[in-house]
Amino acid sequence: MTQSNDLWCDPACCRYCHRDTSFHDLYTTPESLFASTVCASSSYAQSGWRRTPDVPSAVPVPVSTGLERKRDASDDNEDNPSHEHNSPDEHNSPDKHNSPDEHNSPDKHNSPDEHNSPHDEELSGNMKLACATLSKDMAKMVSLFIKDNLANAVSTTEQYTKGLRADHSSLAITVDALESLVNDVETKHDVLDTSHDTLTETVRGFKERITALEANHDAMAVAFRGLEARIIDNEKRQKLKDDARDSASRVRPRDVAKILGIDPVGAEAVQEK
Repeated sequence: MTQSNDLWCDPACCRYCHRDTSFHDLYTTPESLFASTVCASSSYAQSGWRRTPDVPSAVPVPVSTGLERKRDASDDNEDNPSHEHNSPDEHNSPDKHNSPDEHNSPDKHNSPDEHNSPHDEELSGNMKLACATLSKDMAKMVSLFIKDNLANAVSTTEQYTKGLRADHSSLAITVDALESLVNDVETKHDVLDTSHDTLTETVRGFKERITALEANHDAMAVAFRGLEARIIDNEKRQKLKDDARDSASRVRPRDVAKILGIDPVGAEAVQEK
């Protein structure tokens, strides 16, 4: 029993594989992507293919290349000198190559048992069935692979789209809130501008009133100074009058008469009158 990759080939059942190494190597090399599918199909299981009984992955598995079969055949020939192909009589006998019956015998090339045996027809039919089954399995696996990948891609895309939509909704809400805040700030800014203009006008009015009050204060100061001067003059005049009255009250008629040269008796009499 020959082991290759993860398949076992039973020479007793899969005789065609050992006669045509290309077919055998096609489905037993590690590069065969569908080796497990070939092994699992019922037609191949009936033909002699079956899965290995849990071969450890750490054990190196020999790979059949076709050259091994040639080397095995040459080793068999070396071990058996009496083999048909290694016999000196096989190649050196004049009767072997020069016999007219060897190449010219109609039974040699035209024998129905040589090329058209029922066994070969059965193997040819099995190979066609195996190729058809392999094509179906390959198409099925490719279809499943594409469907799975597409489903995963679509699912991932949908999830990503949902996330983007949620982010977009959150961003839209945030943008609306920011726009509302900006509108409030602009409204408050307009109100502040209006208040500032009003305050500016009020301050300008206060300044004008202060200027007018300052002018009135200057006028009042001038008027107050004039009043003060008049009061001082009036006080001076009143004082002079008072002084004159006091002086007049203190002067005796006799003294005046003496100054004027008038009779003092007559002056006193005039004063009394």
